Amino acid sequence: MAQKSDTKQALYTFFDSIISIENSEIHNGLIYKEKHRVKSKKSKFFPEPDFVTGSIIFNNQPYNNLQLKYNVYDDELLFQVKKKYGGDILQLDKHLVQGFNIDNHVFIKLYDKKLGQNYFEVISKKSALTLLTKHKKSIHEILNKKLVFYEFEDVNNEYYIAYNDSLYYIKNLNDFAQLFPDFKIEITNYYKGLESHLNLESKLKKLIAHFDPILTSTSTKI
Repeated sequence: MAQKSDTKQALYTFFDSIISIENSEIHNGLIYKEKHRVKSKKSKFFPEPDFVTGSIIFNNQPYNNLQLKYNVYDDELLFQVKKKYGGDILQLDKHLVQGFNIDNHVFIKLYDKKLGQNYFEVISKKSALTLLTKHKKSIHEILNKKLVFYEFEDVNNEYYIAYNDSLYYIKNLNDFAQLFPDFKIEITNYYKGLESHLNLESKLKKLIAHFDPILTSTSTKI
């Protein structure tokens, strides 16, 4: 399986080199204009202020070995064009982005009536259930003589369960139990037995690993 995956990626990389990234659809983005002046490493970007090598599915076409960074605060994906082609920083059209991989973190784009289109990191994907997290940043204004600078701080991530083509916000373990009333007692007993020191993400990962096979083998729906 791993060999097939490596072969497929090699073919995609070869394809990219033939058509040239700069001649492909991914090059048709908006030039990114930074709105916030920063002077510290507390930036709006993930995984770090600088670009890192990643991959993307754009308009159903995979592209590898791109310089990417994720603007968490504005929920936008940025791509840096090679310097020999101008070196512009492009903000990719979110409508055409299906997902991306950056610093070994996998993100997908999903639509929700309340949230609109957003990028979510995939924490754990099973047959029936997928655990997702929404990265968040808060902004702080800093006055320095006549200049205004900004710092961004990580905010507690929000967690969601994707199930039956719907997205559910999970604030605590009780929210998970409410999704599956037929298994509420079993779920409650299971998470009461989890180690108390575990954070919410770790507990949710254990929950979906335990209950996904049960849901897969039944026709229970929310």
